[in-house]
Amino acid sequence: MKKIGVIGAGPAGICCLLHLQQGLLTTNNDSFEIICFEQNNEIGGTWVYEEFNPLRIENNEMKRYFHKESGEIDEEEGKYIKYSCHSACYKNLITNTHRMDTKFPILNNDILLMEEMNELIVQNGTKYTHEQVLNYLQKITKKYNLEKFIHFNSKVIKVHLLLQNNEIKYQVIVNNLETKQTEEYYFDYLLIANGHYSDCFIPPNLENFIKLSELIDDSSTNDKYKNSIQFIHCKDYRQPTDFLGKKVIVLGMGTSGTDISSDLEYYFYCNNNKKNKVIRVTRNYEMYQNYIPYFQNELKEKLKDRLEKKNGFLQSLFNKNNNEVNIFVKPLIKNINGKTVIFEDDSKEDKVDVILLCTGYNFKFPFFEYTHFH
Repeated sequence: MKKIGVIGAGPAGICCLLHLQQGLLTTNNDSFEIICFEQNNEIGGTWVYEEFNPLRIENNEMKRYFHKESGEIDEEEGKYIKYSCHSACYKNLITNTHRMDTKFPILNNDILLMEEMNELIVQNGTKYTHEQVLNYLQKITKKYNLEKFIHFNSKVIKVHLLLQNNEIKYQVIVNNLETKQTEEYYFDYLLIANGHYSDCFIPPNLENFIKLSELIDDSSTNDKYKNSIQFIHCKDYRQPTDFLGKKVIVLGMGTSGTDISSDLEYYFYCNNNKKNKVIRVTRNYEMYQNYIPYFQNELKEKLKDRLEKKNGFLQSLFNKNNNEVNIFVKPLIKNINGKTVIFEDDSKEDKVDVILLCTGYNFKFPFFEYTHFH
């Protein structure tokens, strides 16, 4: 009997299991064994939302972002272990793809499932919330009995390429996070679906500023960041209410940077909070200066997409705040002195509370031995 392994039970992993199962059913082939390893205790991967306040968690040092292997925490650094598995999903996350592009085509003939998802679209527009995406994955997993293939709380730590009887085999070493035991499996085929939103990329030019900010203030005081700036990667961003009353610099203008900036800006705008300020920082500063009107319209669209549907008070918000939204865009950071940030055009911003790093992720497969895999 041939064995097929799958690493990860997020969207890609569920898609793999679905195709494998449908293929076996279509061909009446029972000569394959399928096992999927998922390090969390549920399916969904990056679409599983976990709520916490990144500004208030004890021992929130950026040290965890510089750890060699995300999730491989030794006893001395055990206090950082809760950051090894949580996803980058935040409370107001909405897909940036149309509903027609956010589905598994293999299920187009599943009329009942399509009707259920279409009903959500009628209620909430053309894009899904993260709750709806997770619900979609959960429905598929339950309806097609995919959970029988999944070993939860199972973290793959090593994959070795072996040659046995002139056949290539994959040795997969797994940590069972419940029993604390190490397990070994051997597969003929291995599908990698571990995702790319776990290992945070930190710009090298900011590493020294980040580490210095952790040394300036005494963590025993009530206000650890009284004299320095707190750095947070967008992987830890959860909701704009966490940043109420803060001056925030959002570094990065990719998909996450643009959406999180807007999430913060429209929340502060709606609450008419003059203590708040969001500054977008981008390497394409000159180009983005020309798009300030676009950003203002973007905020209104996000109000329309998010707040109107959930709370029904869009019109009252615009009646209350009939002024234009203030958008601030700056070039890259040149220097940091305490709570003052100096930009490449030599302009500066004082009393900055938080720098939110929307700088992307490293594509890593930490379980591979790279002497065998390219």
